[in-house]
Amino acid sequence: MDEKTRQILLDYHECFNSASGKRVLADFKKEMHYQEIVPLDATNEQVRQLVGSWNVIIRIMNLLETDIPAG
Repeated sequence: MDEKTRQILLDYHECFNSASGKRVLADFKKEMHYQEIVPLDATNEQVRQLVGSWNVIIRIMNLLETDIPAG
């Protein structure tokens, strides 16, 4: 892993592992209806928007699960 990627990973860990970051991530999940069933009457645009929002949450969670290599 190059140093730039390692630093971004450190930044995500520092931000989202803090008490504030955990609250923000929980708010993202709530406001973006993460892991909720998509209503059957949702339009294609609404589904695309939800999936896009969920992808942001998934990226954050994946980065938080990634071990930071020694620098």
